[in-house]
Amino acid sequence: MSHSSCRRNCIKLEVMELEGGQLITVVFILQDKGIAMYQTILQECRKWFYNVSSQYDEVLKISIEKDDSSCLIGDIDSNRYISQIIVAESGFKPYRYVEFTIYDLDKDVNQSPVFWYGDQDNSSVVDIIDNLNKGLRIVLS
Repeated sequence: MSHSSCRRNCIKLEVMELEGGQLITVVFILQDKGIAMYQTILQECRKWFYNVSSQYDEVLKISIEKDDSSCLIGDIDSNRYISQIIVAESGFKPYRYVEFTIYDLDKDVNQSPVFWYGDQDNSSVVDIIDNLNKGLRIVLS
């Protein structure tokens, strides 16, 4: 006999019979695949951000607007570019979890970004980090 119910965090109950006819109930807490993926992406983007911060702290101005268990928002600025990375799960946005936007300080205030990346449903962690690195190369140029 088994029972499961939920949308995000799942609880699965299984009744198992041991030798001798004794019954036990086993409880499994299953995470939704989307939650697990988001947590992995958040963790890897956080590692990337802090690696950039330590590796380029003498040439870039790096600041954290928010870093907690639910999201990461950070700024990576140079003499020529300002940029922001957002890793967040909720809200309406044209990306799944990760956005990285870069503006050129020498351009008009109403300019379009010189670089914009937003992950999609099929983006892997490797795809995301590769695109963050593409943007970083622009900020460092």
